[in-house]
Amino acid sequence: MAHESGRLRDAAPIVETVVTTLNPDGSVNCGAMGVEWGEARIVIKPYRGTRTLRNLRATGAAVVNLTDDILLFSQAALDDPHPPT
Repeated sequence: MAHESGRLRDAAPIVETVVTTLNPDGSVNCGAMGVEWGEARIVIKPYRGTRTLRNLRATGAAVVNLTDDILLFSQAALDDPHPPT
């Protein structure tokens, strides 16, 4: 339970994901990110100063990817992965 404005509410679970956004040059930016996964909405909380946040502000769009590929998730946490095409 989380506390909000003096009342308790059910907290949405945090799901580990790979969030993708578009960079200004059209290339894809990947970031490992825990998002709040609620019944009615998903809340993305990127860190200040990140490409993900800049891209979200510029485009208003992102894709939240669920994966069980630990290598892909680790690469997204460290840098932009380059999966085979």
